[in-house]
Amino acid sequence: MRKTFILAAFVALSLASCQKDVTIPRESLTQRKDLVLTKAQADFIQSNNSFALNLFQQVVKAEDGKSLLISPLSVTIDFGMVCNGAVGNTQKEIFETLGYKDGSVEDLNAFCQTMMEQSATVDPSTTLEIANAAVVNSLYPGLKDSFTNTVKQAYDAKIIYKNFAQEDIKKLINDWCNEKTHGMIPELLSQPVKSQEYAHFLNAVYFKGIWTNKFKKQDTKPAPFTLENGSKKEVQMMHQSKVFGYGNLDNLCTAVRLPYGNRAYRMTLLLPAEGKTLAQLVESLDTGTWDKLQRMGDRVVDVKIPTFETEYSVELKEVLEGLGIRQAFDSDNADFTAMSSNPDLYVGKVLQKAKIKVDEEGSEAAAVTDIAMDNCAGPSDTPQIAEFHADRPFLYIISEISSGAIYFIGQYTGI
Repeated sequence: MRKTFILAAFVALSLASCQKDVTIPRESLTQRKDLVLTKAQADFIQSNNSFALNLFQQVVKAEDGKSLLISPLSVTIDFGMVCNGAVGNTQKEIFETLGYKDGSVEDLNAFCQTMMEQSATVDPSTTLEIANAAVVNSLYPGLKDSFTNTVKQAYDAKIIYKNFAQEDIKKLINDWCNEKTHGMIPELLSQPVKSQEYAHFLNAVYFKGIWTNKFKKQDTKPAPFTLENGSKKEVQMMHQSKVFGYGNLDNLCTAVRLPYGNRAYRMTLLLPAEGKTLAQLVESLDTGTWDKLQRMGDRVVDVKIPTFETEYSVELKEVLEGLGIRQAFDSDNADFTAMSSNPDLYVGKVLQKAKIKVDEEGSEAAAVTDIAMDNCAGPSDTPQIAEFHADRPFLYIISEISSGAIYFIGQYTGI
């Protein structure tokens, strides 16, 4: 009985000390809203999350253990726009790869529109902005009216016609990215845009969330971080003890959920179990694992995570071809005749650049996806305290709580 009383008192004191001056005042928070989705849209999020995890797995395989970050939602919305211009098997492959096997392009448009409109409203203390644009070469036949009307209405896309041979399209695109990501991604393209390219379809996702329970700056201390090869580096390690979602999944990993603002958004961090590598954890990710992470119970957790900043750029053509989008990249067989009367269009490149900053206050993340359309006529290009000490490589996912939709997913390896 005495032990129970001492433990309860310790937990109460721990919570009281941690809450002082670090939590967001309740009066400054609005009640959390949920995304209002149809059953079909909720089901699509499940299959689209499968695409998100598969995409992440394939990107990780192509890298040599470096820190990275992607936004699967940005890829989905960007291809949602382009899908309206695709016909036949070209459209079907995009549809099925994204996870919308039993629906129409109108359903995909409605889903993307819902995510764009509602994501910004579920928590006023969190900034979530999604923007779309199409930069089209005026040297070629323009976009069809039916396509233009759809992407303007469903995606709020800005359509920009420019002469690719005479104007600095690289600067135009980079300036758009810089504006829509609040300076997080000032340069997406490093090389000039070729005059024979037809269009660039752009999507930007920007996120800025303040931890519901902020870390105290005075508790951030230098600490060793063990790399995958066993060597160590010094990092600035944040620290706090508080009630968080926490779980241990089948001796695969321990996980903790850190909420933002009114808890509509949260970051889930996954630390491989002893004896497990980060690659093994990544390989195990699927929607079943993700569902288990959504159901973790709350307990007092002693949390240590490093402050970090990651910037990552990736060309996704080969990855997406491996996941099922093939004909869209095939200059001989791609069919985008619903987009333009130009019969020679195909997807030349899919480039994404993403960046994240994590510190005591919260997280800021942004991603831009660029789908470059080419012409084949020219050349192409419990109250028991648990521990979650992220002192070695870990994964992290930023998601919306009511739907489980994954907005960003990344890994921090120290390199």
